[in-house]
Amino acid sequence: MKSSIDILLYYATRPKRIETTKQFSICRFKFFSNSEMIFGTLGGVNFIDTNLGEGKMPISFDRCDLEGSKFSNSNLRIVEIQNSDVTGMKIDDVPVEKLIDAYYRIE
Repeated sequence: MKSSIDILLYYATRPKRIETTKQFSICRFKFFSNSEMIFGTLGGVNFIDTNLGEGKMPISFDRCDLEGSKFSNSNLRIVEIQNSDVTGMKIDDVPVEKLIDAYYRIE
């Protein structure tokens, strides 16, 4: 039996095609805009060739655990990170902690 969250996500996203194997599922969504995921588990999910759509409405992550996640070949212009633990985070193999420390030494 599907939970109400599964049903809500199905109707909110209207999957175009779902492929399932023993190891993983591939969901190809035409539209995922204006959806909300609450108390979700996304371990192992890959977002590939994804964008913000014509209106460029930004994505918001609040109280999310993204430890060990990787962003590569992505447009992260005007991205803000606030009140977050960035321990061990790197940008182009440079630890963010060192970048922040260097910034405050110059300021």
